Amino acid sequence: MAAPCSPTSPAGTEASEPPSPLGDRDGEALGAETEVAARLDGTEAVNKAASGAALASSGAAPRPVLLVGPRFDKEYPLNPNRWVKIGRSKKAQLMLNNASVSRTHCSLRWDKHRRVVELKDTSMAGTQVNGETVKSERTALAHADRLRIEGRRVRFEFLLDLRPVGLGFNDPREEQKGLQSLKKLRGPALIQWRDNLRNQLANLTAEVQKREKEAFEKEREFHDIAMRRGLRLKEDKQRQEDLEKYTAGKKALEEKLEESRKQWLDKMSADSEKNEGEVKPIMDAVAERQVKLEKLQLKKDELERTIHPERYAVADVSRVGNYSIELPTPQKTPSAGVPSRANSEPPALDDVDAEEDAFANLLSGIPGQQAGEGPRLMEAGQLESSSADEPDAKRPKVEGAELTVKPTVITS
Repeated sequence: MAAPCSPTSPAGTEASEPPSPLGDRDGEALGAETEVAARLDGTEAVNKAASGAALASSGAAPRPVLLVGPRFDKEYPLNPNRWVKIGRSKKAQLMLNNASVSRTHCSLRWDKHRRVVELKDTSMAGTQVNGETVKSERTALAHADRLRIEGRRVRFEFLLDLRPVGLGFNDPREEQKGLQSLKKLRGPALIQWRDNLRNQLANLTAEVQKREKEAFEKEREFHDIAMRRGLRLKEDKQRQEDLEKYTAGKKALEEKLEESRKQWLDKMSADSEKNEGEVKPIMDAVAERQVKLEKLQLKKDELERTIHPERYAVADVSRVGNYSIELPTPQKTPSAGVPSRANSEPPALDDVDAEEDAFANLLSGIPGQQAGEGPRLMEAGQLESSSADEPDAKRPKVEGAELTVKPTVITS
């Protein structure tokens, strides 16, 4: 039953006795009277405390909400970095009127970083969080966590709602409604409900195993694909690195080859220029000697024509009978008895140097020809035979010599 509001609290709530698992008759038998008085900072009262959704819609900063009351129909917002005391003391923000409850049983605080709600237990018996006793320690609370404080013949329960700050998704009071409907089941209905739950649990277990197997296969396939992809990427990277190394090495070799080729070409050019510089004087000397040789050959031919004119005389006496050939006798000089150079040397060869003159003098000293002796006449038979033996193509033309053929009568 509800107890009157505490005369010392600025605003009171109706007495709350959470439903017992034994049923409503147990609560009537216990006859427990409890009172939860909420003291807000200043003159703020519990009946003025808006819900989290209302606070968010009003433009105020969202805050976590502690649900109190017999059916969790009262809301108490938590402020950042400010402790909310729960206990038997009249100075507590949430006062529990029960002698078994400590004066300051526990405290709640939303931390200054606005990330978590802390519970600090300062009682002798401890505070239960989701059925587990927390004693003389601090605990971080999550969305829909249930706090229970055991009193004499009664217990007080609180729910933490973090939906206003975006840390929760469902209403924790919906779970309490399900628990209330479960407590009303009795007899065969409870057994049937239990069997249905077992069947659902078995089906869910089988479905979970099936889904886990599928997820495992998918995960394994994903890891295989990722592993193969990683290997391919690694091979591609290694291949790219090898290609870059090969390209760099090839480029370096090509540069070295080009440099060596340039050096070789420069060396060959230098050697060629050097050889050309050395060959040119030799070629000039060879050309000069060739010119000299040609001049000497011409001089030799002229001297031979002068000395041996009979060798160069051409006559065909086989058809006219017996002839005698009379060659003009070269004029003798009174000094040396040797044909003078003015009479024997052609005018075009006056530029013969000393070496050519020595060669000409050497040819002039042919044995068989004495000084003061003119050229000997060849017999007719010798002339005919020599003329017949020498081909016409090799017979040079006689220039500067006069050939006179006189018929003679040979008598026996």
